[in-house]
Amino acid sequence: MQKVIYKLVKGLKLQYKAIPIGNEASRSLYVSSYLVAASNLLKNRFTISPEKTISGPNRHGTLDYALVTSTSFNVFGAVEVKATDYLQDIAQNTVQCESILTNRRKPVFKIITDSEKWGFLKCFSDDNGNPIFQLSKQLVLFMEMTIWKIGQGKLLKHLYS
Repeated sequence: MQKVIYKLVKGLKLQYKAIPIGNEASRSLYVSSYLVAASNLLKNRFTISPEKTISGPNRHGTLDYALVTSTSFNVFGAVEVKATDYLQDIAQNTVQCESILTNRRKPVFKIITDSEKWGFLKCFSDDNGNPIFQLSKQLVLFMEMTIWKIGQGKLLKHLYS
């Protein structure tokens, strides 16, 4: 894990110098670095599918990133990158989770982030097939390089578990 964190931090430092964190597109570039690191930690048991279209009974739309199992090719996770406060779009994210859940019937995980603040939403069905949502406590990463490495490790551990 330390090797992956080292490579992640090294790459993020280069990005930080070249790409200002200002809009959703630039933040998305940072997020993809974290997702690639998490995929490597999990020995590539999932692939990252940018701009994946999903559909369900209540919604049809595009995810910023879908996390897809390498064996069954099912979407088990979704990532939404926001330029500002990610919690403002929590309703949209619950509907996206529900759409994936109806097609999968296993727990679905949603990551909502602006690349610095990360929220994790778990969606699963109760015995009657009704969706249940659990939102984690917000994880905050600060972009100051002195404490970045610690934050990256915490995030990767969260993504890894």
